Amino acid sequence: MLLLTGGFIIMVCQRLYYDLQLAADTDELTQRLNRRAMMRLLEREHSYYLRKNQSFAIILLDVDHFKKINDSYGHDEGDRVLVHLAHILHTQLRLCDFVSRWGGEEFLVVLSDTALRDAINTAERLRREIEQTTQAMNMPLTVSMGVAAITLHGNSVEALITAADHALYAAKNAGRNQVKVAPSLS
Repeated sequence: MLLLTGGFIIMVCQRLYYDLQLAADTDELTQRLNRRAMMRLLEREHSYYLRKNQSFAIILLDVDHFKKINDSYGHDEGDRVLVHLAHILHTQLRLCDFVSRWGGEEFLVVLSDTALRDAINTAERLRREIEQTTQAMNMPLTVSMGVAAITLHGNSVEALITAADHALYAAKNAGRNQVKVAPSLS
C-alpha cells in the first residue's frame, strides 16, 4: 500500500511539473510559445546549426494597423484576431516549425532546416493565407513580415532577430502587407 501511495504521489508530482512547465512556456491568449520559450528554442536551433551546419530561418510578423482594430472593434475582438492569427500560423506550418507570440501583435516563426528562398516562399504563402482567411471573417487583416536566415543575416540569435526586425520595419515603411528580406551581411 505504501508503494502504491508513493507511486501515485510521484505520478501526480510529475504531472504537476509538466503542467507548470507548459504554463510557463505558453502564451495564455494564443496557446502558442511565449517569448521566453522561443528564445530557448532559438538557442537550441542555433546550437544545432553550429554542430551540424543545418541552416534555419525566422519570420517576424506584425499585424498591420492593429491599434485600429482594437479602437474600432474593442480589445476582445483584437484578442480574437490574435488567436485566429496564431491558429492560421500553427496550421499552415510544418510540424518541425514553431510559432510564438513575440509581443503584443507580433509573432515569431522558426523554420527548421530551411534555406532563405524557402523561408521567403513560406512567408508569402502565410501572408496570403492570413489576408484571404480574415476577409472571409468580414474583418480584413494584413500582416507585414521580415525574413532572415542564420547563414546570411547573422551568426547569433540576437543578430538574426535584429535582421528580421529591420526587414519587418522595411515592409511596414514600404506600405505594409508584404514580405521583406533582411539585407545580407556580405
